[in-house]
Amino acid sequence: MKHWIAAIIATMLAVNSFADNQEPDWAVKIGDGVSQTVHFCKLTNGASMEDIAKLDVQAIKWLDEERLRLGIDILTPVFDTFSDYDYISLQWATWNEWGTFWSKISESAEGQAVMDSYSSVEDCKVMVASVFPIMRKPEVIEDLNKVSTVEWCSRKEGVSSDQLSAKHLEIAAAIKDDTSVIWWGVGYPQIGAQDKDLPGDFYHYMSYTDYAGLAASKHKVANEEGWRMLQDYYTSYADCNGQVAVSVNTVRQR
Repeated sequence: MKHWIAAIIATMLAVNSFADNQEPDWAVKIGDGVSQTVHFCKLTNGASMEDIAKLDVQAIKWLDEERLRLGIDILTPVFDTFSDYDYISLQWATWNEWGTFWSKISESAEGQAVMDSYSSVEDCKVMVASVFPIMRKPEVIEDLNKVSTVEWCSRKEGVSSDQLSAKHLEIAAAIKDDTSVIWWGVGYPQIGAQDKDLPGDFYHYMSYTDYAGLAASKHKVANEEGWRMLQDYYTSYADCNGQVAVSVNTVRQR
């Protein structure tokens, strides 16, 4: 029931926000980087996701009291056969907001208590990346429950960063009016991981409203010659490891 009520409220807010063709309150402009803090977590001591949800409620209460702008998504693996995590906590903020948040966490007793409350129920590894949005639609804000895919890639030898970015924008422009993708960003690790720890130089993060949306995208690749664009990308621009898919529940919007 609480989920249902939250979904209605979020939809009402979204409708008001997008009235009169107004743009949503995006964190950054297309081409600018937003911070994405990724907590890869394993549950410990017999804990469950219900325990994590209870702690998240208390953490969000503290965030609200401190008026800190931080979006939080909870990701659970679905099509990620070799995952060694139980869930991911994904935190979104501008880099300025990220700095304010971590200063509050590290410098206040209340912030430390919030962080410490999780230590008895999970063990997490943390990576922070800059993610550059390439394409986005208002649905990504409206929907509290989504599906996302992640694909790690490395630039091919001889391909410059500018060439790769231009190719990403070219693809986004070509598909934006005829795709079920509601958000696409490219992430570059910044803090918390070294090259030897990572499966690639960068990763694609794509979101869909649901699994039907993901299926529609794959249908275009398989049956409407979408594979040609992918083949060109994989042949000439980047070596990629293949996509994994996760279910996404937004528990706090910025």
